[in-house]
Amino acid sequence: MKNLPQDTNFIADGWLIQPESLKISHPEKGKFSVQRKVMQVLTTLIEADNQLVEKQALINQVWQDTAITDNSLNQAISELRKIFSDSRKDPQFIETVPTKGYRFVAKAEATQLNELSIGEDQTETPSLIRKNRVAVTISSIMIGVLILLSQFWLRNDGPNDNKLNLTVAPNGQAIAFFIKQANGFYLHIQQTDQSAAPLATFIKRPESLAMAWSNDSQKIVYNATQKSQTFYAINVLELATGQTRYYKAAKDSSKHQRESLPANFDKPTESVEHQEFVVEGNKIEKVKYDEDEFFSAYFEQGQISSFSWQTVTPEKATNIN
Repeated sequence: MKNLPQDTNFIADGWLIQPESLKISHPEKGKFSVQRKVMQVLTTLIEADNQLVEKQALINQVWQDTAITDNSLNQAISELRKIFSDSRKDPQFIETVPTKGYRFVAKAEATQLNELSIGEDQTETPSLIRKNRVAVTISSIMIGVLILLSQFWLRNDGPNDNKLNLTVAPNGQAIAFFIKQANGFYLHIQQTDQSAAPLATFIKRPESLAMAWSNDSQKIVYNATQKSQTFYAINVLELATGQTRYYKAAKDSSKHQRESLPANFDKPTESVEHQEFVVEGNKIEKVKYDEDEFFSAYFEQGQISSFSWQTVTPEKATNIN
């Protein structure tokens, strides 16, 4: 697959891979956002047409002149396997060739399709899929079944046993919750009427499962800080785009500088406006999100325990700078 248009997407075993928007989605298994380097690893493997890509060649292609260890590549491969629910021992997507590199073993096809819906035949050739962008209508009986299933799914019994910190959006149209994995958690966002595929992002071993919906129900701020890290990591997931905004702050107050990530990905750091308060011995950080909003992170015993969002009113706008 060479000389493809920049906006080319891929379909592989029912998964839609969108390099430009950094999204990997499946109509039944959810929607995932990844970092640009992770996506570049995946597309490099796909474009090799089921051929082996040696580790060093993969690193050179993705990280180019940046000096990195194999660990960065290993983490990218591990994240992709988690999304695809792939197994190293019995790979359906990414095969490890010991001491050499990796091979993408699933059949992948280039497409201009931007969404897969339940009812579409994903085994068709890309040209046929493009002609069938309108999802097949589900019968009224099936819709009724889905509604009943969604109501059951949202109750705090049965399927919700492994859902942690389940929180309903202010508009009542979506819920967010964490699901524990071997080395971290997935943050899932699901429409209450099941009208769209779930959105999910992986968080590696966070110190706490703190998160909060924005007042407009379009964003979620969550804690991504690891105990081993020297900085606090706070992420904001934007539902409309599936993109994530990253913030970090040094845990050591003597080095307390605020930066907007991704510093070590592919964008320069930016200063962000903030205020710090101490109330009854616990710290509160107020961080400006945009001209109209800021969020607060509340700390207990040195860890982020919760968040909240506030809208900036004109008369108070100068107080948060």
